Amino acid sequence: SECINQRDPEEKEVAMQSMDLVYSMSRYPLGLLARPIETQAHLNVLLQVLLRKFLEPADHPDFPCLKPEISSEMAFKALELLQLITSDRWWERAWIFQEEYLSSVYMDLLIPHHPGLRKERASKVVGSLPGELCVNSADFRRECTLFCLAYLRESGQEWKPGMEICETILQKAPSYKVLNRYPRHEVDGNKMKAMSSTIFADIG
Repeated sequence: SECINQRDPEEKEVAMQSMDLVYSMSRYPLGLLARPIETQAHLNVLLQVLLRKFLEPADHPDFPCLKPEISSEMAFKALELLQLITSDRWWERAWIFQEEYLSSVYMDLLIPHHPGLRKERASKVVGSLPGELCVNSADFRRECTLFCLAYLRESGQEWKPGMEICETILQKAPSYKVLNRYPRHEVDGNKMKAMSSTIFADIG
């Protein structure tokens, strides 16, 4: 309703059927999220996830895995924040799925935040727009997926409360490239290569 004339049925139909072209050719496509980041603690945790502060280095033989010093309580706080962000309706619409896919790596997410949050030192990660965090969607999906896969590798009763949350997040905001490279399951001793079935299920 913000972008398309709703009063002219013909114009509306043409515009709706052209959205694939709009998003595939746009250099600056945006995803507008509505759920705000309210606290400095939440912003700091988001930055830790995006900068991969919870994980062992990528050359670690068991990557992705959490660093030994990361407690279940610390990891769960990060999960709660990722759950808050991915509970936005933006992640649940088929139109959005198509638009983000066609935008490839150019899609940026704008996440509103409380005006009092300090983010000057993190401008390279979340931008400098007043009142908005600007996070590349592909980067968010990648780091979100790596974190959840690392969490799911943990064992012990204290980690179980976050397991279901991880699965929900991976259904809403997965990086298919990461899931393809680091699958949670193996078939006949071989890594699963085809991601089509997962993508179709997510669209459904």
